[in-house]
Amino acid sequence: MDSDLGWIPDWVQQGHARFVRTVELNFFELPLDGDGIRSRLALGSSIIRDQDCAVVWRGLEKRGITESAVAYHLLLDAANARHEIPPQEVIPASDRRERGERMAIHASALRSEIEELSGWNEDRLTGRLPEEWTPALGYHIEPNTRGDFSASPATLLFTLRDIENAARAWAQSSPAVYRPNDESAQRVYFARRMTRHFLSLCGSPLRAQTAALIRCLFDDNTDAAAVAKLAPWSPG
Repeated sequence: MDSDLGWIPDWVQQGHARFVRTVELNFFELPLDGDGIRSRLALGSSIIRDQDCAVVWRGLEKRGITESAVAYHLLLDAANARHEIPPQEVIPASDRRERGERMAIHASALRSEIEELSGWNEDRLTGRLPEEWTPALGYHIEPNTRGDFSASPATLLFTLRDIENAARAWAQSSPAVYRPNDESAQRVYFARRMTRHFLSLCGSPLRAQTAALIRCLFDDNTDAAAVAKLAPWSPG
């Protein structure tokens, strides 16, 4: 960290250092190309170097939040949200209902097949998968207590149940961006993503802080009132 950025709290500097390491090592869920890595590094650096963004760190400190992990996740979320809009965030509500329900049905059907195949007993959490499954799914399943090569389907079945529930919840959700081809779509998505980030983090939308991030990364004069119109969510 440059000496002329000494006004940045230590916990934020530590979070930024972790952010840089993560991006450089490409530890994202999806593979990044060189441009994606460079873009995110530049976005994180812009936030750190923009003194206007000091309001973000002060706002969190006022709420007793000073963990480096918080700064790390905030920088990562902001860089990702500014870099691109994930495809699933623009899927219309009608398609969400159809696709989400279809995924839930498939997950439920697969879970039922595995329960029958393994002789799964929900009450006693017992059941055995065929030996042939173990090499392919060893990282998803748990060894049994019999000392043989079959394995318990517990983790696999619980995961499929979680997928079913998540798919049905997603089917009832709304897209973050309704007009993805609009020139303001990226800005709208960013405002909504970061508003939800702050709501999840501290129970407040922190619109002044989101506005500072937008001014930094979009080079405009957005204020808290504008953020409230773009992302009109509140606790509760």
